[in-house]
Amino acid sequence: MPLTYPVRKMEKPLKFSQFGSDNGRMVVYFHGAPGAPDECSIFDLEGKNHGLTFICLDRFSVDSSINGEA
Repeated sequence: MPLTYPVRKMEKPLKFSQFGSDNGRMVVYFHGAPGAPDECSIFDLEGKNHGLTFICLDRFSVDSSINGEA
């Protein structure tokens, strides 16, 4: 039986960075803390060479917590 999760409306759009091939197999990269989505850019050339698309999500909740908004 598939798992289901409740969906809630996001207050802000989900931001992400994309590097590598435009139509390759997707790899989701989770940056550390401190860190930023653009650190995934180091995989851009290799992603293009090997048909991989790297997606790195912006961890907006971390920024919100630092600013006292979360």
